[in-house]
Amino acid sequence: MDARVAPLRVMVRDTLMTASPALKQLAALDTALDGILGDRERRLFGAVPLLLEKRFEQLRKVHQQQLVGSGKTDDPATWMEPRAWLADFRDELVEILLAELDVRLQPTMGLIEAFSNEVN
Repeated sequence: MDARVAPLRVMVRDTLMTASPALKQLAALDTALDGILGDRERRLFGAVPLLLEKRFEQLRKVHQQQLVGSGKTDDPATWMEPRAWLADFRDELVEILLAELDVRLQPTMGLIEAFSNEVN
């Protein structure tokens, strides 16, 4: 995701650098903040796959325990039915990815908003 969002942010910054002195200063500030916070952000987002793996295993384990408790046999065809364990994991995964996209796009959207306010 970073590989797609980062170039967009750089492109918006480059546009701001040529727009006005105030926007040039904002672009420089954003560059500095990205340098300061970028490594930490990458480390934190880098932990997400491991956390997702743990969550996947947790949901699968609960599913298997419920099967043992009920005496039913496992049917992979039911895993994606509403409220089934894998459907729940998918829904959580989508929410997490959308949240990550939102966090990654916020600085760029702020720069675009500042540009729009300056132009209008």
